[in-house]
Amino acid sequence: MIKNIFYSKKGLKKFKIITLGLIIFFFLCFFLVLVSKKITAWNLFNFKLPKYISHQEVESKNDFRGEIYFNNEFKTNLFSEIIIKKIKNAKKTIDLAMYSFNLEGFKEELYRAKQRGVKITMIFDKEKEEQHNLVFYDLPSGIKRIDANTDLGYMHHKFLIIDEGTNNQNLIVESLNWTDWQEQFDPSFLFTTNEEEIIKTYYHEFIRLKNGLSGIKKLGENGYRPWAKRINFNDCFFDLWWSPGFKTNSLNEKIIDLIKEAEKDIEIMIWQLTDRKIAKAILQKAEQGINIKIITDDFNLWKPDSAFNLLLYEKWRKKIDNLEILDDVWRTFDFNDEIPGSIGEEIFNSFLHHHVLIIDGKTALFGTNNWSLLANYNNDESAFITDNQKIVSGFQQSFDFHYHQLRNHLLSVSKENNQLSLRDKKEYKNQKIIVIVSRDILVNEKPLICLDKTTEDSLLLPKQCQSIALSIFIYDQDYKIIANNLIGP
Repeated sequence: MIKNIFYSKKGLKKFKIITLGLIIFFFLCFFLVLVSKKITAWNLFNFKLPKYISHQEVESKNDFRGEIYFNNEFKTNLFSEIIIKKIKNAKKTIDLAMYSFNLEGFKEELYRAKQRGVKITMIFDKEKEEQHNLVFYDLPSGIKRIDANTDLGYMHHKFLIIDEGTNNQNLIVESLNWTDWQEQFDPSFLFTTNEEEIIKTYYHEFIRLKNGLSGIKKLGENGYRPWAKRINFNDCFFDLWWSPGFKTNSLNEKIIDLIKEAEKDIEIMIWQLTDRKIAKAILQKAEQGINIKIITDDFNLWKPDSAFNLLLYEKWRKKIDNLEILDDVWRTFDFNDEIPGSIGEEIFNSFLHHHVLIIDGKTALFGTNNWSLLANYNNDESAFITDNQKIVSGFQQSFDFHYHQLRNHLLSVSKENNQLSLRDKKEYKNQKIIVIVSRDILVNEKPLICLDKTTEDSLLLPKQCQSIALSIFIYDQDYKIIANNLIGP
């Protein structure tokens, strides 16, 4: 019957009339719904999906309970004492997600925990498999080890859960890996809490990893949200974030929003910044007059994909004086005293291993994530956003410490015709000045020094130090920084 209708001209014409009628009918029904809901065509075609997929919101009856620690100076305030104490107190379970691990003392403490009956599961990144094979060559049969394969990124987490779901439960989150050099020399933070809602959320992430859902595979899990949870405590809020994200539902998008909300000051400590959308948001706020200070690691500053190329170029081109950018190259020289011979043929360049944003001294974002597209869209990462004043003040004090150690005061200096001229001549008269080429470097590469002498009214730059960005330091007889600046080519 249907076949006959379509094979006759009369039937085909009838079919077209019926179809058109149905279209008109559904259009009229849709129009009536719009009218009843008072929705205009303008609103309809300008409708946008929510920027963030809704997160879980939880109300807590108590003040936040937790601590934040910092290892701002070489070989001081080592986190190992805190971590080993937590492992010793474990009674039932230890769940560890760690990108890189080689600390012998931590391994031995985990083995002792196994001997007293603690169930232990460790998740590492697949890329570090050879390293961890060497570390855990004697792994007891009762400890479960998983090498997470993220395919396109890294299992970059650094957290430890003790006795989840019990009265003894505790969580540790760091921006450091469990390696000997980072433990001793890389400035970082350690956050610990026994808050049930935070631990529950981290444990859910651990179970995802344990079940093989790492990296972009997590996006297929029903209920996965990059913005996982907001907990409203009596005295503050905590937002819990995961990577990877997707489209605007991502941590990097939230970083941009926080930057846009700043009213007075923005302070940043970051190991790596390659996301140019974040860099452009920083520039926009700087051009609005917001005071911005950024401390970054010298190892990444001039990498080809570094967004600091854009920030520094625009700062110099537009003369944005309220945007300060400094690297940690001076810390490399400090190793001359800390590690004998480190400024010889081959040096050790420690990393400023923070990923923190402070807005107006009121809100802090901190976590494991570098500000890159890889960290945002491929890696396993975690981050917190909070207005808890104890934690915000802790990060503020850490920032101020590093700012004082690496800059102290902003140096007023000009460069013309390959001559350096100090504008504050009297203040720095007869002090020592050192000029370092600011460039893309290797991990163990010695910084290129242009000048190291007593200040003069005008200093002629050597040929190899002309037409290039320079870090300029004034320092005293105790090798402490009086002032410094980073100037363009």
